[in-house]
Amino acid sequence: MMMNEEPTNDLSGLSGLQSDLTRAVGDYHRLTEQLIQWADTLLEHASTGAREEAARGEPSVIGINNACQRYVQCLASMEEIVGHAEKHVRTSQHSMKLERGRKHLENVGQAVESVMQCVQRASVLTQLHDAVRDGGASPVQASEVMEVFSALSQEALPRVRDVTRGCRGVLSATMRQYLEECSWPPPLLPSATNSTTCLESDPWKGFEDAGDTVFGELQETIVQMLALQGATDPGTFSGHLGDMYTREALLWPAIEFSRPVNAWIASHFAPDMPTCKIERPEWLFTAVLHAVRACTDYVDVFEPCIEAQGIQQFFSMPVEVAICVYKRGVCGVVKGVYVPLLFVERDPAYLLHFVDEAIKFEDEFLPLRTDPVQYVANQGTGSGPRNGCMLLDILFSDDQWLSHWLLCEQEEARHRIWNDMNGSDSDYDPIPRMVGDSEATRHVPLFDEFRPSLALLDAVETLVDLLNRTTFMSVVDNKRHWCHSVVSTAIETIKGHLQSEISRVQQFDHFTDDIGVPVASGCLNDLRFLEHTLAEPMGPLMEVVSSDPELFLPFFEQQANDLGMLRRKWTNTILESAMAAVLSNFTTDVDVSISQISRLLDEFSKYMDEVGFHTLWKAVAATLDHAWVGSLDAAGASWDDLHRLMRVFEVYTMKPRAYFRNSCAAMGCI
Repeated sequence: MMMNEEPTNDLSGLSGLQSDLTRAVGDYHRLTEQLIQWADTLLEHASTGAREEAARGEPSVIGINNACQRYVQCLASMEEIVGHAEKHVRTSQHSMKLERGRKHLENVGQAVESVMQCVQRASVLTQLHDAVRDGGASPVQASEVMEVFSALSQEALPRVRDVTRGCRGVLSATMRQYLEECSWPPPLLPSATNSTTCLESDPWKGFEDAGDTVFGELQETIVQMLALQGATDPGTFSGHLGDMYTREALLWPAIEFSRPVNAWIASHFAPDMPTCKIERPEWLFTAVLHAVRACTDYVDVFEPCIEAQGIQQFFSMPVEVAICVYKRGVCGVVKGVYVPLLFVERDPAYLLHFVDEAIKFEDEFLPLRTDPVQYVANQGTGSGPRNGCMLLDILFSDDQWLSHWLLCEQEEARHRIWNDMNGSDSDYDPIPRMVGDSEATRHVPLFDEFRPSLALLDAVETLVDLLNRTTFMSVVDNKRHWCHSVVSTAIETIKGHLQSEISRVQQFDHFTDDIGVPVASGCLNDLRFLEHTLAEPMGPLMEVVSSDPELFLPFFEQQANDLGMLRRKWTNTILESAMAAVLSNFTTDVDVSISQISRLLDEFSKYMDEVGFHTLWKAVAATLDHAWVGSLDAAGASWDDLHRLMRVFEVYTMKPRAYFRNSCAAMGCI
């Protein structure tokens, strides 16, 4: 009879049982027994209906039943394991108050082992939960089972979290006791004879000098702490050296090593301390560098503890301690003390000085928080991409801070670019076409193709410096905001300066005299060089681009396109103004016009770069070709005049006739 029934009908009879189970959550043992009975009922139905379900290609409930049975067995054993773990943690907490030594470490070891078993069993429960959810059951079946599983887990999993937290607390307290016995940390400043963390009468002894017993027990505590962290948070141990921004978790022993250092930083640079001056942020950064170097010189003796966990390819204790000081000590003081004080004062000079000192500190601190081998391989001398810098990102965390800071940076960028473009080298004397060893020509690899002014080269260096600041930001949106706010302002300032020069020449109609030609040519040269620099970045600019191509390449491309459009517009303006005087005499005195054209092209060829001048003389030839055809009705037009006109362009091309096709055709017709 059951063979002819639908499987859904078999399972529908379980809905009442499922409701009874959900209401019985408060009685853990009773709920477990009912779940076993429910699983047996599922098995009974599955044994009679599995063949028919398989023939129809429908999911069988056998998989659900097996998962339920394993879940119940795992949960029942887990209750016992959690009880043992809680007992061991309480024992270790009690022994820590009464004694410390081998007996206490044995209690801690038993607690860690029990907690690790709890965590492992909780992981199995999660896997069984996922097996039922993804095991092919119908939504109704899966929903019923998930509700029961969740009800059962409401008691077990929080107990696991609590016992894990308690075990970690014991380990942390034990490690702090040993560190205090070792007089950790050492003096944190070179000139410090005492500090809040090191007594005058008890100078730093070193970990080994504290005795083999204390040193060995401290190492064992660190090993237990790492083992517990690896069991409870395995994702942490898949991190990578130096990638401290994306890896939120920190090694627990490193946190304990850095705790007194961070406390010293917070107290030494508290708002009411004379050392906390917003006009002297270098005091903070210098003190932190000394403190971290003083500590990391000693903690490398605990590298065997990391090797015992097999994670030495990912972690180094000196690096981890430096990272903890950076993230919890330096960033905490900067965000909680210095930045708020800076924005209360609202003095741009203080704020910009703080940013400069923060960048300098990031560069000096980088080797301390990076694996030495990786630092040399990837960073070289420290230039290029920097992972994990967070001090500038703090300024992006508050809209009011960000708005005020960017306004100050924009004004500073305008000031720097304006000084570059109006400095002692601001005259538009192009770089010589011959390669030299001067500092100026060394910056221009294609000296024949590009002839920028020395002033623009200074401005480009400023531009590179502004772009390089994005390497000290870890959030892509912050980098993008910086580029569109500050870097764009610098580029617009360069364009504005060149526009003012062009307008000045145009106002007094100097495009064809000795005053206007060098200025107009220099402006076009600068525009084309800047356009090429952004379209095809090289050298230091390429290092910035390589740090995030998806961000910088579209930004540079848009800026280069805007510069190209502006350059073509100015070229047409200069051409129209320069040719106006020539064309006015074209129909009355051809000799004068030819002489003017020859002199004009000769002057522009002295100052314009190769490609820019090539574009200009071809445009002049096209204009003259069109003008010649329009002047054929005038008296005096002859082949000799046309030949003399074309000979002007023989200096620039071997086939000048190709650029006067219309004129030659018209003369042939005549």
